[in-house]
Amino acid sequence: MKATYTLKRPSIKTPKLYETENEIEANEILIVAHYFLPGTICDWYVMEFDEENDLIFGWAEIISGCGELGYSSLEEMEEIVVMSKMHMLGKVIQIPCHVEFDEHWTPRTLGEVLANRG
Repeated sequence: MKATYTLKRPSIKTPKLYETENEIEANEILIVAHYFLPGTICDWYVMEFDEENDLIFGWAEIISGCGELGYSSLEEMEEIVVMSKMHMLGKVIQIPCHVEFDEHWTPRTLGEVLANRG
């Protein structure tokens, strides 16, 4: 079933798949966009984008300490829903959280991103 939630795509100026592959060391490649799942440690840092196949390539960390370079499908990321518990007026309610595009992202290198993750 197709998700009704639509994630913002990286800029069309984002390097295409394999475009930065042999240019420089991985830690020096620019991370041009960032996706995250609120309330979790899940992050996707975008180096390259294939608009035709709706794929991103970059660093993803879904499980703490187990990040790696790889491909992610934006369509599949749209289908991710995590139910987050919230305490409100003495009641516990659940709110669905979706992967979000980081509108305030400032491009930086993968090395800088990893150094700041800690």
